[in-house]
Amino acid sequence: MTLRSLKNYRKTFGNSAHVLRDNKLDFWPSGTKQMSRRHEFLLLMGLLKRLIKYLQTKLKKQLILKQNILKANVKNNNIAKTVIKSYSLAEMKDKYVGKVGTKNRNEYEYKLNMDVLSHMIKKARQERKLTQEQLGKLIGVQKAQISKLESSANSATIDTVLKVFKALKADIHFNVTIENRQLQLL
Repeated sequence: MTLRSLKNYRKTFGNSAHVLRDNKLDFWPSGTKQMSRRHEFLLLMGLLKRLIKYLQTKLKKQLILKQNILKANVKNNNIAKTVIKSYSLAEMKDKYVGKVGTKNRNEYEYKLNMDVLSHMIKKARQERKLTQEQLGKLIGVQKAQISKLESSANSATIDTVLKVFKALKADIHFNVTIENRQLQLL
């Protein structure tokens, strides 16, 4: 092995023995000062083969890493380009409950209005700091009926609802709309 080859090797891989060992290139003959040209050539060829194999492995790892990075970038770009569509409440109702005017939609709207009414009764009673029993005595019904009214106003008559709000000293306003026109009494 020539001194020049050794210098080139050390420039590439460093001077320490562990670098030679880690890269599996530890082949330097020890204790010989002179080698035949053939022996030197064979050692140089062994070094070149190992060096080429090492570089190929390193390049292959870098290539795989770059490919993985590119795949990740493509995936991230696809995710970034995906637009999340938003829906209004009306669109969601149309899709999952039914279009306006259908039987399912009418039932849904009725139940929703009755739930709102029952929550309004409960809130008004709590604002006046009355118990269900006290409110029942004011309008002449039992506590169980007030409880039923607050949980679901489906079975309540208009007369009962009016009595409850009158006892709670609350004003009720009715709005009637026909074909997007609000009816007014003169």
